[in-house]
Amino acid sequence: SNLIFAFKTYSILKKNIEDGDIVIVPSRPIEILYFIAALKKRTKLKVILDIRDIWPDAFQIEKKLLKAVFNWYCDFFLRHSVKKFDIYVHIAPSFINWLNRYSEKATSSFVPLGWETSRWEGKVTNNLHMPERNYYLQLVCVAQLQFQIDVRPVLNFLKNNHTYHLTIIGENGSGERYNEVLDYIRQNDLRNVTIIGAVGRDEIVEYLGKADIGLVPMISSSLPNKVFDYLGAKLPIIVLGENDSADFVNKYSIGWSCKYDSDSFSTMMLTISKEEVLEKRDSVLKIRMQFSRDNLHKEFFNIITQ
Repeated sequence: SNLIFAFKTYSILKKNIEDGDIVIVPSRPIEILYFIAALKKRTKLKVILDIRDIWPDAFQIEKKLLKAVFNWYCDFFLRHSVKKFDIYVHIAPSFINWLNRYSEKATSSFVPLGWETSRWEGKVTNNLHMPERNYYLQLVCVAQLQFQIDVRPVLNFLKNNHTYHLTIIGENGSGERYNEVLDYIRQNDLRNVTIIGAVGRDEIVEYLGKADIGLVPMISSSLPNKVFDYLGAKLPIIVLGENDSADFVNKYSIGWSCKYDSDSFSTMMLTISKEEVLEKRDSVLKIRMQFSRDNLHKEFFNIITQ
């Protein structure tokens, strides 16, 4: 399907493109990069590569043969395309390593995904000090339980700490880890975990407004949408693992990070006080507008016009 889409895109642009036009192309599907590079070779168009996902790195494939074939497949398209473009923009700091693998001397501008002002601003009131609360801290994770999302260290902590609560939003039952997470919850009778299916955009705003801390339990390195949803919701952030999200949270003092294991997560959680949560939230309030899409879109437009 990616190949068909890429070829159709090439065919449409071939008929409509004019010299001097600018094409903005996302970094995936990778097949389209190959066809855009071919089109650029025969025209005088300019191409901006928007690096918002990195294949094959972003895929956690367990079967070694399948992983090797997929890596070879991606490399073929990327080595014949990436280095031929004019301008590069990336949404996560580590993505520059992917770029330099395929274009050694290329430089890129960091423009993260950001949060939508119209969706979040003025619509969130967090409730850390409400007297009727049943839990010490309300944790939330916006994610489908795919292979790269591993909440087991969090569940192990919740098993022995019933005054904390976790809400998982966005899992519709098809995630690769869904069954193992559900089995763990049932086997350990975890009544302090709630799984909510896919919800509308406005509903997510409502759910995050009831939380205290947003979780990012991603195996792969990135700065995903959920990080900026949490910023929009004025939530401090906990990141498991050493990755782009952890570096981002630590750089701006808007949360905490730990190793990707149960002991590290548990030790960290037991040291977090409500006062510290409020301090981190103050840090979120100071920097969040810097990452609103209104401001980031202006930055992206300036890159295009230059």
